[in-house]
Amino acid sequence: MTDTVPESLIQDVANILNGFDIPFLMIGARARIFAFDQPFNIQGRATRDWDFAIRLDEWSGYEALIQAMTEGDDARFRKTTIHHRLIHQSTEIEVDIVPFGNISDSQQLIQWPQDNNTMSVLGLEEAWANAEVEEIAGIQMRLPPLPVIVALKLLAWNERREEKDLDDVVTILQNYQNDERVFAELTDEMIAGVVEMAAIAIVLIGRDIQQLFQNSPALDEVRAIVETLIKEQNQHFPRFIASGDEIWDDAFDLLVQQFQALRYGLVEADCGEVPTDE
Repeated sequence: MTDTVPESLIQDVANILNGFDIPFLMIGARARIFAFDQPFNIQGRATRDWDFAIRLDEWSGYEALIQAMTEGDDARFRKTTIHHRLIHQSTEIEVDIVPFGNISDSQQLIQWPQDNNTMSVLGLEEAWANAEVEEIAGIQMRLPPLPVIVALKLLAWNERREEKDLDDVVTILQNYQNDERVFAELTDEMIAGVVEMAAIAIVLIGRDIQQLFQNSPALDEVRAIVETLIKEQNQHFPRFIASGDEIWDDAFDLLVQQFQALRYGLVEADCGEVPTDE
């Protein structure tokens, strides 16, 4: 990891949420660090923020939770001007608490009661359903698996167009390897040459997203986002290639191939072959 885990923050969040019996999971860049950076020994984008998604049925539960976290003589957090963002008092670290579940509408949107602004929570139900438990700072913490993190990051990028979300996706695609599953599951693709060998492992991420998000509107959205990124490659991808790289074109082409491999995994059951851009 890029920095030490603030145990007091983790414990304060978990103690309050568990006290309210509210299910929660870690999301955002921190989830990427635990699910990808550490296992793959990668130095990804650093972050000080911690993001948690909490499963709720109604807004009264959210307001009661925020009140308990931020009010009273022993309050561990304080509010900010952003509804879901708090500051942990003892560490000065930002903590986002994002509600999802029955609190959202049929399109997986939540509407903040204070100002009627909306936020998409698309994909968080799948993140919860497929979460894995890991012990962090002595706390049993639910974490989305890597393919779900990729999907959530793509959805987040599409909603707010913040570079950090696409940064995280590119970091994963550029460093992902899984030789065991590649040779066990992608023999036909390797023989047919439908995906470039340098990017073929990424097909597994797309395939896993397709399986984990089946029958979810989030899957169609992720497919559309990847398609957009490939079509608009000249707009979105150049900043990921070092300007002084003598083989700039090769590095750019490889990144395009990695997103094409992701697309293949996302749609292979529908089309049976890798889509082309011609």
